[in-house]
Amino acid sequence: MKLVKVGAVILFSLIMLMSCGEAGIETDISKITEFQFDILSNEVNSSPNGSYQLRERIDFASNDFEEYINDAKTFEIKRMWVQLSEYDETNPVPYTVDLQVDVETQGERGDFFSANNLPLENSDRVLLYQEGNPINILTSEQIGILEQIAQEVLAQRPVDFIFDADFISPLYSDFKLTFFFEMVARVELK
Repeated sequence: MKLVKVGAVILFSLIMLMSCGEAGIETDISKITEFQFDILSNEVNSSPNGSYQLRERIDFASNDFEEYINDAKTFEIKRMWVQLSEYDETNPVPYTVDLQVDVETQGERGDFFSANNLPLENSDRVLLYQEGNPINILTSEQIGILEQIAQEVLAQRPVDFIFDADFISPLYSDFKLTFFFEMVARVELK
């Protein structure tokens, strides 16, 4: 009986290897990656009209998938979260802000995330997008931006994220706005 099992395993292995041919075996590599904006109160407060902008260039391909990116056939963003953290909540006056985060790819700019009257308070991760979920916080246009980001990663091009906010009164605390992505690369192993 053992001989039959060993023979079956060897036969299955040979069939698998022969079916791979020149193409190799495909597998999914999944990673959670993140980037953040550090909003500094002294910089916000030094702005004469309360307008504040930050730009971050993120190269997901080299930062997170460097060893696999040359063999990637497809690339997808499966889920995305946002988190506000490190805000000093001891300030007795509630603070809200209107903010916008855009993405710029190949010279074109699109709306990635926006919030009006966002209360500045520390939060857990908030799920903004999940593939296959019929109810997402992101609009269909913003989900399209996620697909553009995935294509930029596959093409090994960095993506610019632009944070814009208007602070109507002095900001009393620094805070961080962090975006998390579950990214999956379909990779051909050779």
